Amino acid sequence: MEIRGAVPTAGLTDGVVTVEDGVVASVTPTDTSGSSRASGTVILPGLLDIHCHGGGGHSFATTDQAEALAAAAWHAAAGTTGVIASLVTAAPRDLLRQV
Repeated sequence: MEIRGAVPTAGLTDGVVTVEDGVVASVTPTDTSGSSRASGTVILPGLLDIHCHGGGGHSFATTDQAEALAAAAWHAAAGTTGVIASLVTAAPRDLLRQV
């Protein structure tokens, strides 16, 4: 698969990221003869959120597994590649139930 757009981390205003078997195989400048990239297309690494209480109206500070999974699914759909779910201050017994 080839993904075309600006690749700021590689210093390219118009580049191609080639992905093979789920792994980035190459990042190269685009041969711009006769075409231009889509306006506003920018390719960036996925976000790793290291302190997150939830997402999409859902919370990680819950004992409801579906609620926590919905928060994680919202992040995945938005392009977040990893989340460290954070809980809010509570009694130790409550925190253990949430974990």
